Amino acid sequence: MAGSGSGLLLRNAIVDANAAPGTSLRIQDGAQLNLTGSTLAVDASGGSMLSLSSASANLDSSIVYDPGATVVALAGPSILQTRCVLSHGDFHPAGDVRVGDPEFANAAGGDFRLGPGSDALDACDGAGFFADETDFAEMPRGVDLAEVPDLGGAFDLGAHERQPELPDAVFADGFEDPS
Repeated sequence: MAGSGSGLLLRNAIVDANAAPGTSLRIQDGAQLNLTGSTLAVDASGGSMLSLSSASANLDSSIVYDPGATVVALAGPSILQTRCVLSHGDFHPAGDVRVGDPEFANAAGGDFRLGPGSDALDACDGAGFFADETDFAEMPRGVDLAEVPDLGGAFDLGAHERQPELPDAVFADGFEDPS
């Protein structure tokens, strides 16, 4: 994306499996990227996951994760702002980037739901989200999981908000033989 005044807003989105040579997301020439509640993963471009060239990007409550890949390449007078971001490397020491593993359910298969031990669970407040906003799967945001300590609030990072496990009692009729 290029051009002064151009902008790209990605909310509750997944960008993955990019195989085009160079970079997954290239922002240049005065353009601006806003990435909120999104997941950028599985980059096969051979370059960086995000490239800023005389441009700006604001990453909020998102995951940028692909171990072995370069996260961000900056060129020219570029501006990068991060808040509540999980990645495989600290690519922005002046911002709020946490290094950890999102424990995707099956990244190779395109399933970017968060695992039960994910570092992205209950990791941020809801400042980047609208009231009653839903995630990529149209499930509610800000679900506070009782078994997970809040690291910064009840909101999960990335495109998916982990939902509580439902009890197996859905099909129970109370007539099972306990022996």
